[in-house]
Amino acid sequence: MTQNKLPRLIRKRAARYSIIFMLLAALVGIYVFEMSLHDDKLNEAQPQTQTTAKANHQKVRATVFWVGEAPDEDNAFITNVASSWSGNWVEAFGGIDSYTKRCGYNPCGFTPKENPFYFALPYNDRQDDGSLKPTAELQRIPWYSGAALEGQSLLKNRWIAVTHQDKTAYAQWEDVGPMNEDDIEYVFGDKAPKYKAGLDLSPAMNTYLNLGGEGDVSWRFVDASTVPDGPWKATVTTSQLEY
Repeated sequence: MTQNKLPRLIRKRAARYSIIFMLLAALVGIYVFEMSLHDDKLNEAQPQTQTTAKANHQKVRATVFWVGEAPDEDNAFITNVASSWSGNWVEAFGGIDSYTKRCGYNPCGFTPKENPFYFALPYNDRQDDGSLKPTAELQRIPWYSGAALEGQSLLKNRWIAVTHQDKTAYAQWEDVGPMNEDDIEYVFGDKAPKYKAGLDLSPAMNTYLNLGGEGDVSWRFVDASTVPDGPWKATVTTSQLEY
């Protein structure tokens, strides 16, 4: 090979390798881009299970309510035959969850079909006509990842941990109250409740915590996967909206 041909051959090979490297770089870039899109889709598809509401609500006045409670002056003449999410809560539960006739953590006379460890907080994700509240408001809910499906609530069956003195119990969200259903600054923020009582607890919760019908507690949202074993897991409520 002559000397004058050698540089030309080197330049041709260098140009060919340069094109190959450019093609490889382009393929790598496309692969990285597609993988990032794939990861984004996976993240969108995964439900947000972290229910870490910032506030650990302290010194909240808790009162007792129950499935089937008759309306009277103590509960502002609000019947609990129905709940905010169940048109016939008594039937869904299996009977009246009597406050006075107790057999352990259950009412005497029947075994509840739903969790007797339940509570109410004064916020509802649904309006009076059953439609969802505005998205801007619902986005305040820590586990919000998109609008609830038809016939479902973003709140019903969620768990909280409640501590009274040296005892902690766990319960599921099954009704709205006490007194109102729009206290979002308290429920999902760091404000005090609008009214004296900020949490309603079931008779089973009252018994476990030795609350005596009314008392100050602290509470916080917890993810279902972190709820420890206990009587609150004997029957777990899974039903959704049943107007």
